[in-house]
Amino acid sequence: MVQRVGPDYTNRSKKFLLTAEDRKDAFERQYNHVYMSRLELLKARIIDAAKKELGDEMVYKQLEDLEMNEKAFVIGTIEKRISKRPGVLKEIAEDEMVLPEDYDPDEMMSIISNKDFLEFEDEKQIVKLEVKSDVFQVEKVIWPTPCPQRPWPTKKTGGVVAFLSGLELTGDAVNDVGHLPSPGANFSSTFQIIFM
Repeated sequence: MVQRVGPDYTNRSKKFLLTAEDRKDAFERQYNHVYMSRLELLKARIIDAAKKELGDEMVYKQLEDLEMNEKAFVIGTIEKRISKRPGVLKEIAEDEMVLPEDYDPDEMMSIISNKDFLEFEDEKQIVKLEVKSDVFQVEKVIWPTPCPQRPWPTKKTGGVVAFLSGLELTGDAVNDVGHLPSPGANFSSTFQIIFM
């Protein structure tokens, strides 16, 4: 009897499984902690880009620490507040057949409105961004420096498997099978799958 040699395999998927604790508050979860974590992770790269562009005399401050007419460098997130954004309460109102006060049946449905506005938010405060305002004036927007790249994996670090799907070569999944190259064809001329 011939014994098959199996590959070395370690299941590392446990970190992606939802636990009972995760499910408990899944529908009440807010995403502010995600935005704040992203802001905290990008802060060093933004300050680095600001020093390159503005020089070392650049002063970073939080919104709450700013004085009137003080020129400073702030770091935060710009968010668009959309007044016609679909939400749970609006869906309930539609189910109950209650229309908003500003409803116009002849108006094409769009979530864009003249009532929309931008806000700038740092870790502790939010400021409404307005064109005709003497409160907050934006002189320059600075983007973070590029993300540090990880080195390509080597044979020593283990294998990588690439999964490829949704090519939609013809736009019709049933007919896509007929357009795939035959087994003897040059597969890499159509698209490339890399296995390391």
